[in-house]
Amino acid sequence: MHTSNLLDLIGNTPLIQLRDERVFTKAEFLNPGGSIKDRIALAMLAGAEQRGELKADTIIVEPTSGNTGIGVALVDDVIEVTDDEAIDTARELGRRHGLLVGISSGANIWAARQLSQRMPGNITTILPDRAERYFSTSLL
Repeated sequence: MHTSNLLDLIGNTPLIQLRDERVFTKAEFLNPGGSIKDRIALAMLAGAEQRGELKADTIIVEPTSGNTGIGVALVDDVIEVTDDEAIDTARELGRRHGLLVGISSGANIWAARQLSQRMPGNITTILPDRAERYFSTSLL
């Protein structure tokens, strides 16, 4: 398929019949972000656009390193956050603000802070996880 828009490729993945079987599989790993989650991200963003909730100047901060986040990143800027930056930020949120949050929250706040340094106005984001799932890790 030839296209000038990466979004056209989402969902246009081949259907493959497994050799010598009556089993077919949709090769969703061939989506631009490498996962079926590209479809989810595109549907969420397209729906928000259609409802008028998402405008050209809207800033989206996706708080995950998972496949849905990768899918959302396909349609906007990517801010890379290292594990250390995410962990350090999560720890700082606990110490300074009393917010016991997880690594995804740390990554999200770190990225939002980067945006706030290069863009005017307020940045609104979410804290998507809690710290209790990390009690047995190096986060706490």
